[in-house]
Parts: sequence; C-alpha cells; structure tokens
Amino acid sequence: AMFSVGASGSGLSYQWYYRTSSTGTWTTVSSGGTSSSYSLTAQLKHNGYQYKVVVSNGGGSVTSNIVTLSVRSSVDPPVITSQPYSTTVKAGKTASFTFGVSGTGLSYQWYYRTSSSGTWTKVTNNGTSATYSLTTANRHNGYQYYCAVTNKGGSVTSNIVTLTVLQVAAPTIVTQPAAQTVITGSTASFSVVASGEDLSYQWYYRTSSSGEWTKVSVASGCTAGAGAAATVSASSAGCAFLSVGLQENSQRAAIRQQKV
Repeated sequence: AMFSVGASGSGLSYQWYYRTSSTGTWTTVSSGGTSSSYSLTAQLKHNGYQYKVVVSNGGGSVTSNIVTLSVRSSVDPPVITSQPYSTTVKAGKTASFTFGVSGTGLSYQWYYRTSSSGTWTKVTNNGTSATYSLTTANRHNGYQYYCAVTNKGGSVTSNIVTLTVLQVAAPTIVTQPAAQTVITGSTASFSVVASGEDLSYQWYYRTSSSGEWTKVSVASGCTAGAGAAATVSASSAGCAFLSVGLQENSQRAAIRQQKV
C-alpha cells in the first residue's frame, strides 16, 4: 500500500505518522516515513490503521488529512453451511456434535461450559476437528458446546448446543466373588453378579493385603477379556488378591495357594 501527498514550498521536510485505530495514539513512522510518499507491505493486522503526514519548512508546518488503510485477505473467511444440533443420550453412551463449514486452511477449536451461565473452557481432548465426540456421564447433563473455525481470512463460530444426559443409576453388586483355595499352578475363577444398565467390568489385583491395586490384564497372568468381564481366571502364581471395579466396589476375593 502507498500513500502520497503533494505540497508546495521550498526546503520541505516530511514526517509520516500512524495509529492502529481511529482512537489510538499517533506514532512516528520510523522506517521510510520521511518523504512525500509512504509505502508498506500490508498485512491483515494493518486493517483499520490510519496515517497522516506533517510537512514542514522554515516558515512552519502543515498536516495532511487522515487516511485509513483497509486490508482484505486473499483468502475468504470460513462460512458455516450447517449448524450442530443439541443431542440427548443415555449416560455412558457417546455423544457427537458436528457441523458443516466451507473454506480453505481451516482450523477448529471446540469450547464447553458446564451450564448456560458458566465460563467457556477450551476442549483439550479431541476438540480440534469438525466433529467432537465424548463418552457421557451423569455430570455432563446440561453442558453446552460451540466451535470456532478460523483461517487466514477470518473466523466464525457455530451455534451453541446443549447436551442432555439421561441419568443412569449406579450398578449394585448382587452376588460377591468368593475367596478360593487352589493347588499351585492350577486355575482359579472368580465371578460377580451385578445389576444395572450397560454394565462394564474391570478386575484389579494386588499381591498382598497391603499391596497396590493393579488392573488385571493378560500380561499380569490373568485372563478372561483382560479383566473386563463378570468372570476372571488366574493362575495362583500370577494374581493373589482380586476385586472387580464397578461404580460400587465388590468385596475382595483372595487366592490361597496350597502346595502338593
């Protein structure tokens, strides 16, 4: 972009000034701002900048009119073509929000708040695409979401959507697992009976009554779906004390080794 001024008189000197908005403070142009014309490589950040020049000689000075620089990106800003919708799911199920947007070089960032009057927080896990999905819990009921889309041409935000989560009661243990005594090297099986909706199971073990609990996995010497089933089997040399993790913990069942 280039601005120029025509002035008459002898012994003229020029000084250009700029400000970043119509209410900003005037600043001296320090590079290339001392001639009758001023040029700069325009960037989007310069949009709305204003300029003027003061022309001086031994007889005094005069100030030009103020001019404004408008900068338009060569890239069109993103345009939302279809908005996301609020959704209702049962606790424990996956909720997804998605929308359509046109444009090039797009980047996405989803935000959430815990209520309609809460503070917006950036989604840090899987929140940077046109679709955002999460595994719901009872606490997510009433959460709200929106997405901001940006490119070099500008930015746009989607409508705000609300997540409604149908509450699911915590599971209860109907039949607890029982301690067992087995011969060294043989297999012990523990079972639990629980009531509730859409149950999932995770068994844990520790090597003594005061040890740290560890998730049951194939690598730990226990089988049956890596500990994620109602029944788990274990070599007596591999797992000593077991429990199943639901929302309500079961009783602990112990393997006691018996030598032959």
